[in-house]
Amino acid sequence: MIGTTLGDSPQPLSILYYGSPGTAKTTSALGLARLGKVLLIDAEGGANAKALTSQNVPISQIDSWPASPRELSFEAIMGVAKQLQSSNEYTAVVVDSLTEIARRLLDVQVAKTSRTGESGTQPTMQDYGVVASQLRVVFRRFRDSGLHVAFTALQRRTEDENTGAASYGPALSASVANDVLGLVDIVLYTDVIEIGGQVFRVGGSVPLKLRTAKDRTGALPPRLVSPSGDRVLGYVNGELARESDPVQLAALAAASKVAEAIAETTDQQTE
Repeated sequence: MIGTTLGDSPQPLSILYYGSPGTAKTTSALGLARLGKVLLIDAEGGANAKALTSQNVPISQIDSWPASPRELSFEAIMGVAKQLQSSNEYTAVVVDSLTEIARRLLDVQVAKTSRTGESGTQPTMQDYGVVASQLRVVFRRFRDSGLHVAFTALQRRTEDENTGAASYGPALSASVANDVLGLVDIVLYTDVIEIGGQVFRVGGSVPLKLRTAKDRTGALPPRLVSPSGDRVLGYVNGELARESDPVQLAALAAASKVAEAIAETTDQQTE
């Protein structure tokens, strides 16, 4: 037989979280630590042990690299990716964030060309092209690591030149965004909403007119409450279902109470 039957071997999951700052992208991605050891590629240097512990993320299960974001370079990242190939220590990798890695790779590239006299201190189109190529290689190397992988990215607002209509997607160059959006299994746009005085973190898995999203598995609710990596995997593996998930049901119950209160207020005003 050539190849293997689909379903015969476990399939690692790839997720992209993107959204505005403060919408729990990193915390959600690091929820994978509830399932086993995680390597965090911490380009932003923003992973906070106290904040993670408050969300019941086991920080003892997280190894962070590099010691300082200033150590990031294409060669260093590829070295870590190569080490992962021969390591059985980790269950998942979290890359936080692709947006920041792109920025730091651009700084390295500009510094390199400035030293050689090829350009000044401002990035050229060639510099952007080099960095886009590097970032695509980084993305593919981690996606193909054989581990679960969660990427994060900031959000970018773009406007249609003809209509002026706004849309939102990951803050990446067009070529990199096309690769990432096309090749990951799940794309979630993160948000924080308040329902009846309760705050819920949510991840949208269904594309809307203004938002890019994707669920290749078809397993997730359109808006997943508390979209941590372990919960995403729970849905994909059939361990969670929207009709019985207590976290999802609690948010729906809160929304229902608010709707009832609004309806009662409207009825009283019309009497």
